[in-house]
Amino acid sequence: MAEKIKDSECKEWINYLNSTAKIREDITQNDLTEVSKLFLALKRLSEQKRLHSINVKCQYEFSKEYGMVMCVSLSMLAEHGIISSCEGDMLNTVSMIILNYLSKNIVTYGDVIHHE
Repeated sequence: MAEKIKDSECKEWINYLNSTAKIREDITQNDLTEVSKLFLALKRLSEQKRLHSINVKCQYEFSKEYGMVMCVSLSMLAEHGIISSCEGDMLNTVSMIILNYLSKNIVTYGDVIHHE
């Protein structure tokens, strides 16, 4: 689905990323385009299927197939109202749904591996 999205459809989302996040110097325009395509594909799928949450099996299958992980795309999806979880962890998704319901806020999940 993401491969059918045109680069021109990603400009708005690349601008969004550039205005809301600190982008490392080693991240290319192509990287931002791919992240945006994944976000748009998941957003459209969620809208078509009327999903309120989504869980992606990113490790290791997706990362090996696409050479990237879904973290940024899923974060963007969460910011747009779709509870987004990864690693195929359904218990995590259910926990996020409950926390979202109780807090009325965006719920995030992540493995903190390296930060500055």
